[in-house]
Amino acid sequence: MDLFGNVFRKRWFVEKNSFENTIQSINGFSSKDPTLFKLALHQTTNGKENNERLEFLGDAVLDAVIADVLYRKFSEKEEGLLTQIKSELVKASSLNRLANCLGITSLIVTNLSQEEIEESKVPGSALEAWIGAIYLDVGYAKSKQFIQQKILKPHVDWSVV
Repeated sequence: MDLFGNVFRKRWFVEKNSFENTIQSINGFSSKDPTLFKLALHQTTNGKENNERLEFLGDAVLDAVIADVLYRKFSEKEEGLLTQIKSELVKASSLNRLANCLGITSLIVTNLSQEEIEESKVPGSALEAWIGAIYLDVGYAKSKQFIQQKILKPHVDWSVV
């Protein structure tokens, strides 16, 4: 084996493990398919592959989990109030803040400037895509676990509801 081959393999292995460690750090569990999470972070707007389909899926999973949690947690509350609470939790500014807290924003691949990212819905969209990646990678139960343990439990004050 030549020196170049050894260096290339060593560098690829370290980079691969680094991103997989990042996924595990954010999610709280390891990934079966890290390429899903790379795609979730891909926000380019020049026609190349992006995360919009994962965002679509993640949005649906997030809505389902939050609706389930609210339905069970607030059995005495009316549907209108539950809808208001859910809307507050999934609005763009809330998702952007959560993406920042989880460390997702700093990983986003985009052709936007940092200022443009901060003024956009890009971080929240990446978070929804990340949730879509979790769903495809390890299923609904782990997606629900992530949303409950990494989003709702540490970032939602249920006492004000």
